[in-house]
Amino acid sequence: MERILVVGGLSGIGKAATQNLKQSFLVETLSRTEYADPQIKHHSLDATDSNKLKEYFKNYPSYDHIVVTAAETPIGSLESLKDEDIIKAINQKLLLSYYVARDIPWEKSIILISGFLSARPGPASALQSAINAGIEGLTRAIAVEKAPKRANCISPGTIDAGLWDKINPNIRATIMEKAKSRTLINKVGNPLQIAQAIRFAIECEFLTGETIYVDGGARFGC
Repeated sequence: MERILVVGGLSGIGKAATQNLKQSFLVETLSRTEYADPQIKHHSLDATDSNKLKEYFKNYPSYDHIVVTAAETPIGSLESLKDEDIIKAINQKLLLSYYVARDIPWEKSIILISGFLSARPGPASALQSAINAGIEGLTRAIAVEKAPKRANCISPGTIDAGLWDKINPNIRATIMEKAKSRTLINKVGNPLQIAQAIRFAIECEFLTGETIYVDGGARFGC
């Protein structure tokens, strides 16, 4: 059975990917927090610390596939975000993906997660747009450099889960209604739909260097 590591596999998209993939693969998870599920091997480690990551996995057997879902990027205009928040966001998504691809051994494919703001920036999204575009560029570069190993990227639209769980319910509902209206199908996404795309990218052996947008057509909406 092929082995998969899901980085950030404890909530939102990562949790959905873990639950979906464990039906067919031997899945392990990695995050900074502890994990109590006895059926899944968990690595409690800060993947933004490249030295610790490299040391931890230097003698570890290679995974067949790695899925990187960890991300925490704040929303804010160019003027509103503090320098430390900008650097933290870059570390926790773009650099983390870079470190994982470089320092954790893998043999067949790696799946990164960006976001549709790379293609359609909105108000107060400069940082997220830049990071997501960087993830997509990194994906293409890994695909070329590591060929015939494969690298692909999933770019979700607005997903009603994850970081939104921390938002006031009334504010969240308003945001989701606006997000629905910007899609072509009047819907926001859910983590399972992204997990299905992740599975496709893993199982389709003729797919590499690609970004798959799973955004309900938000790039083309009003």
